[in-house]
Amino acid sequence: MKPALTPTRWLTPFLLSGVALTGCGGGNADFSAPSFEVGGTVSGLSSATALELTLASGNAVTINQDGSFRFPRELSLGDSYAVSVAQQPTGQTCTVGSGSGSAINAAVTSITVDCVTHTYPVSGTVSGLSSGSVQLSTANPANAVTVSQNGSFQLPLALPFGSSYAVTVTQQPPGQTCTVSGGTGNDISAAVTGISVSCAPNLYAVSGTVSGLASGAQLTLNNNGGDAVVVAANGSFAFPARVASYAVSVASQPSGATCTVGNGSGTASADVSDITVSCVPNGHTISGTVSGLTSGAQLTLNNNGGDALTVSANGSFTFPTLAAAYAVTVASQPSSGLFCSVGNGSGTASANVSNVAVNCVASVALNCGTGKLLNGIEGRRGGIIDQIRIRCADVIGASLDTSTTAAGDFAGGGGGSSFGPFTCPAGEWITGVSGGNGLGSYPTAMASVRATCSGGTQSPSYNSGGNAAFSFSCPTGQKAKGLQIGAVGGYTGFMQGIICE
Repeated sequence: MKPALTPTRWLTPFLLSGVALTGCGGGNADFSAPSFEVGGTVSGLSSATALELTLASGNAVTINQDGSFRFPRELSLGDSYAVSVAQQPTGQTCTVGSGSGSAINAAVTSITVDCVTHTYPVSGTVSGLSSGSVQLSTANPANAVTVSQNGSFQLPLALPFGSSYAVTVTQQPPGQTCTVSGGTGNDISAAVTGISVSCAPNLYAVSGTVSGLASGAQLTLNNNGGDAVVVAANGSFAFPARVASYAVSVASQPSGATCTVGNGSGTASADVSDITVSCVPNGHTISGTVSGLTSGAQLTLNNNGGDALTVSANGSFTFPTLAAAYAVTVASQPSSGLFCSVGNGSGTASANVSNVAVNCVASVALNCGTGKLLNGIEGRRGGIIDQIRIRCADVIGASLDTSTTAAGDFAGGGGGSSFGPFTCPAGEWITGVSGGNGLGSYPTAMASVRATCSGGTQSPSYNSGGNAAFSFSCPTGQKAKGLQIGAVGGYTGFMQGIICE
């Protein structure tokens, strides 16, 4: 085996040759060790930031863009190297690949530096969501999240360092409106956590109309147990507060009436205007029967001065309006010579009233005739007026000749005892009669009567009382010629009126 060469032995020939070459005048030869560049490529670096790499103390390079790089000082033959990041770019993290080696004997160009931009999550909280879901998003439609309950949320895509954001509601929940606060920002450098989404019910106006409210009456309406509004006239009304759901009720009824609410509750999806409040008088039905009305005849009845009802046949009738108190009268008598009177016609109703009795009887005219005026009455009476007779006097020129007073027509029978005769003082005539109609078991009889003369003199009151008082007088400028009496066989019927000219 040959002995190994020591450094001295294998360098000797070269040294001797060098000496020899130098001695031969061959010039100065460079025998320094070779050097090699170290570099590579950078990718993903943001153009707005700078990356600093180092190989060794004093051998560093600053890089501002993607592409190739090289360290300023080369390494010698046989050197080792280890590239590291001395300073990360703002908002990024760069990692070195193939960054180390040893016994370098050629240029190093395979080092890779990959930079990744930092990203940050965007999140917040939702409150007030009652049902359904709300959709949130940034300008990127892919970065949307649907939230169906109160609490925290996070957008699916994190945002890169330095970017801007604007979170908006892209779909509202049904019946609610959600608003975003703290939802915009610029130059992100950390996680965004302070976004707040507040949801509240949509609110709508609530209104309607009132009908049937009597003049001078008023009622109070509530919505959802409050928000009171006082209504004092028929027509429209509106509650002051806007609401998401509504329940309208009558908080205070008008005096003497009851009001009911229609279409009064629900969940609003738009302004509500179809609520109805209908008022009807408190009370009971007022009804009765008509008898004695001849074929083809008709009369008109009133209750409490109105609520007119036309009756054209015998039998039952009912007023259209309920009433708490009632006073039934004949507003228009039949035109066929009948006179109709009302029995049980007034009172306060505590239940439905059905016993009002309207009786119609034939009418008799007691008339003094041409050239005469009514100036007295006489007749017969017992518990009722059994008979009444008129007394008449001649008209001489413009004066009344009371010396010619004589008994005239009569109505009724011969029962009871006589009364009268009563005659007005000289030159006077009768201008009015008063008294009462109907009594006890004689509902169609005249119960009492009294005459009044043109000078103010009155006859005695023949009997007293009666179910229904009457009072008839001639219009101003007219004089009495007779009386209109109901014809009822053996007694005198109702006083129906006074005949004037």
